[in-house]
Amino acid sequence: MLSILLNYGAELGLPGCLELAQVLERMTLRVPKDIRAVWKAKRADKLAMTYEHASAIVKEGLARKTRRHRSVAIGVAAQFEFTLRQIDVIGEWEKVSGVQAIEPGTIVSGRLVWRPGLRFEDVAAGLST
Repeated sequence: MLSILLNYGAELGLPGCLELAQVLERMTLRVPKDIRAVWKAKRADKLAMTYEHASAIVKEGLARKTRRHRSVAIGVAAQFEFTLRQIDVIGEWEKVSGVQAIEPGTIVSGRLVWRPGLRFEDVAAGLST
């Protein structure tokens, strides 16, 4: 939460916010082992998505009839049917330092670049969506 506020302050040009945000970014904060063990014990078990889960999400997404909900429905259907991770379907942010070349039209935010997941390539028109 503090880093969010400092980044917001840096965007507004408030003095000291950028420097403190950079210091916090470089810090590694570790949780004590006993506290970590308690957290892990309280955490719910991970469940694999079942057909019923995926089907309910897809049906609800299509029923809401908005572009965002349809996108979620298609993404969940692809994730379930192709047994892919969510990151593989929708994409993820990567640090710019790990990227050799940034292509035109790439989404960049600070030191992060968006790497999309599955994309439809229209070879005949030379377009990608």
